[in-house]
Amino acid sequence: MREVTVKEFVKAFEGKKVCIESVDSYGIMLSMANAHIEYREEENELVLGGGDYNHGGNAFVSLNVEDTIEAIEEDDGVYTISFIPYMSEVTVEEELPLEELQD
Repeated sequence: MREVTVKEFVKAFEGKKVCIESVDSYGIMLSMANAHIEYREEENELVLGGGDYNHGGNAFVSLNVEDTIEAIEEDDGVYTISFIPYMSEVTVEEELPLEELQD
């Protein structure tokens, strides 16, 4: 595993749909399909968003980078976000189109 910055993490998923899953279920439980990642530099917030506001709704989790994120590590295209104690780690990976999954 290699540690990456928040900006490297966001750039890796720029314009892509991702799957976000909690590793365990303590402190927080996330399960987001067809999600997106963004970084709000002025607020120093990492945003994990799902849905489409114009088509059926929208949900997001906004995380203050300095107060909540301990590290982001990458291993073979899967990124793991480790939080300051008492929260489950979260994995993020690119979501493949349905036709690629059927091959």
